[in-house]
Amino acid sequence: MQMQPPIQYDLALLVISVVIGISAANIALWVAYKFNSTNQKGVITRRINAACLMGIAITGMHYMSMAASHFPSESVSGAASSLDSQWLAITTILSTFAILSVTLILSRFDARENFLLGSVSQLNSKIIHLATFDLLTGLPNRWTLMERIKHTITISKHHNSMFAIFFMDLDGFKTINDSLGHSAGDEILNTFAQRLLQCVRSGDTVARLGGDEFVVLLDNLATSEAAAEMAESVLY
Repeated sequence: MQMQPPIQYDLALLVISVVIGISAANIALWVAYKFNSTNQKGVITRRINAACLMGIAITGMHYMSMAASHFPSESVSGAASSLDSQWLAITTILSTFAILSVTLILSRFDARENFLLGSVSQLNSKIIHLATFDLLTGLPNRWTLMERIKHTITISKHHNSMFAIFFMDLDGFKTINDSLGHSAGDEILNTFAQRLLQCVRSGDTVARLGGDEFVVLLDNLATSEAAAEMAESVLY
């Protein structure tokens, strides 16, 4: 501003106003982009909070900088006489409206992009889960079991430990399906899967190969007797 006599500034208040503006603006940007959410409501909430923080930054910086400015009573603006105040007001209003419009449009596109990315990520997770786990029981499927067996063999060779594999199927399961229906058969498979999980350790693998065929993979066994004891617990 071209003022005569010039504006006098309080250096301490001026520095505080700059710190307030930078700090609050960075916090607002951190809130807007740090906590990613695939929920549209969550995205809107984050943007509202960020907008409020940005408003605090602008307001705090403005009033603090005005408090730091001291205008002598006889000060005159050197640029005031060459400007049309009405034209300046119209230009400022139109510029502000254009900036706000562009910001809102970009914000809308950004929110939609985040929502689509979240949906794609969820879909990919579901596809991976369907490809690696049994749809009925939720147990690892044949492909996942083979990968875990390969990993167990490698670890066993490295640590010189033992592992065991139990294969089992349900006798008379076809008769149950034929007489009681597939829904009853599915319930029996689910119940059997849950009981198998209760018989083994938390780090062991219980997988379903398909139909009524199940496999239990036990790793990190000290002796063969430990595998025999686990087999007895599964049978009884």
